[in-house]
Amino acid sequence: MFGETLVSYVRDVIPMGLWVAGTPLERDWQDAWTIFYWAWWLAWAPFIGLFIARISKGRTVREFVLGVLIAPPLIIFIWQALFGGTALHQELTAAMGPGTGELMAHDPRLEPAGGAVRHGGYTGGQ
Repeated sequence: MFGETLVSYVRDVIPMGLWVAGTPLERDWQDAWTIFYWAWWLAWAPFIGLFIARISKGRTVREFVLGVLIAPPLIIFIWQALFGGTALHQELTAAMGPGTGELMAHDPRLEPAGGAVRHGGYTGGQ
């Protein structure tokens, strides 16, 4: 699944990044999301920059590139492929049909082991 996800990302990153909304509703969403993202990056950039500068002091350019620019995205790709793919698989193959994962989260009778997993322990089948 990781390889398929990585290929899909590389293939779709440019078209998805250049997407322009077609309807007024999509345009409103895109405008609000873009402004939110810009504000988020502007607010956090100084803190992240200082953190990276502090932990990178005394390291070579090669160590910096590997530790800051290559390793984190690779870890995130692996994390999303494993957990995101698993979550999508569970949601699409739910016993009660696609889209019932939200229903199961709110009704312990529908969970495996009668909700014992969510509540932190085995209840002995009671």
